[in-house]
Amino acid sequence: MQTVGWKTGPTWLLGGLLVLLSTAVGAGQSGLQVIDRLTAEAEELWAQGRIEQALGKFEQAVTRVREIGERGREWQLLDRMGRIDLDREQFEQALEHFQQALTVALDLGDRSAQAVQLAALGEVYNLLQQQQNAISTYERLLALEQERQDVAGQWRAYYGLGFAHKANSAPAEAVPYMEQALELARTLKDHSLELSSLREIEADYAKLGDYSQVALYSAEIVQLARAIGDQRLAADKLSTSGYAHEQLGDVQQAVAVPGSVADLSRIA
Repeated sequence: MQTVGWKTGPTWLLGGLLVLLSTAVGAGQSGLQVIDRLTAEAEELWAQGRIEQALGKFEQAVTRVREIGERGREWQLLDRMGRIDLDREQFEQALEHFQQALTVALDLGDRSAQAVQLAALGEVYNLLQQQQNAISTYERLLALEQERQDVAGQWRAYYGLGFAHKANSAPAEAVPYMEQALELARTLKDHSLELSSLREIEADYAKLGDYSQVALYSAEIVQLARAIGDQRLAADKLSTSGYAHEQLGDVQQAVAVPGSVADLSRIA
């Protein structure tokens, strides 16, 4: 009897464990299906402009993911809600959702998700005119992206730092960050990022009244604008370059800026 009991006992226990495991897996799958449905309904409501109802569905989805421990989905949902808040210009609510999402990303050890949230937080701090918080956030992002060796992420961090310093009425401090961003944009061979960096540097030097640098960077923008076929921008920056030369007292150079505005206007 003892031998039979010894054989049948573990079999009964194993069977029970398998039933429990199957039930748990089934519940998890069912939970994910509910989350998928709630998320889809939320997106549909958002597309229809029914904002409060959409956010209510997202909140329900967040509650369910927390119940079943799907932290990756929790991060995604919180990030999505933060971006909806940004679209609505509800910056305080966006800040709260992005901070919660960052906490989840840190708990997960997901450095890619952390980078996404730090970039989002930096943007929100700038919009809230909390420049010191923006600067410290972008510094965290830069350190993270350097560890990850993510060049595009480093560009984002340098650009954000430059923008935050300029918004903090410190264009002289902004310039070195924007110059780093420009260098990275050229490493990436991304004309869009390069143009954004050049325009910010030109604007910073204009605020500083350094017209020699304004003339230099305006000329670089003209060259890039021509390369990408944006003749209107090229014409505009030729005018800026001419104005800068006038401010420098170089009237002859202002008149003789290569490629006349009239010529470019006819091309556009």
